[in-house]
Amino acid sequence: MFGSDFYKSTSFADCRRGAIESYFINHHLGHSRGKYFFEAGAVNGFHMSQTAYLENEFAWDGVLVEGHEEMFKDMKEGQRIAHKRNFVLGDGTDAIFEAKTSGLLGHSQIQPKAINQDCFPCLTMTIEEVLQDVNAPRVIDYMVIDVENAWREVLGGIDFTRREIDFLAVEMKTENPRDRLEWINRLMANGMRFIHCLNNEDFIFVKE
Repeated sequence: MFGSDFYKSTSFADCRRGAIESYFINHHLGHSRGKYFFEAGAVNGFHMSQTAYLENEFAWDGVLVEGHEEMFKDMKEGQRIAHKRNFVLGDGTDAIFEAKTSGLLGHSQIQPKAINQDCFPCLTMTIEEVLQDVNAPRVIDYMVIDVENAWREVLGGIDFTRREIDFLAVEMKTENPRDRLEWINRLMANGMRFIHCLNNEDFIFVKE
């Protein structure tokens, strides 16, 4: 496990809600129970989790995806009952994945090439492939994507002909605003409506 006891937390009692989840709960959830979530970049399932509260308090089901093997081990040891998958998300092609094991929680992301000893080749999985793997329902009530610089490839792996996403939150880190605008337009062309931005990076969409 990584870092201090706070960051090692694998219990609901120590869970801290993230900003996106708080916005979602406060403005859109109401008291809906038994719905379905998808969390990409779930870390250990509790630290700044966007879905732990929904699972614990509202009996939601869903899937947690984390590519970093050590973080995933912590997740497996925790109390989460959602589907857990140790996959690197992307566009379904080969990639170089960096999985650092230093710091409070380590760090992981796709790199254009191997830059250090923490990088290794892998085959990425699309979101649709993961959803099929866990036999997810057609309607995903809440999807959150936090995958550092791979958000473009991961968004491209959503099959909008097979899935309906009611609420989508995605961290869009980029130095090119036009790049971000292009993807916002793509999501809108697939029936999503942009409604809010948090911290200039976290973008929130709802189904039209």
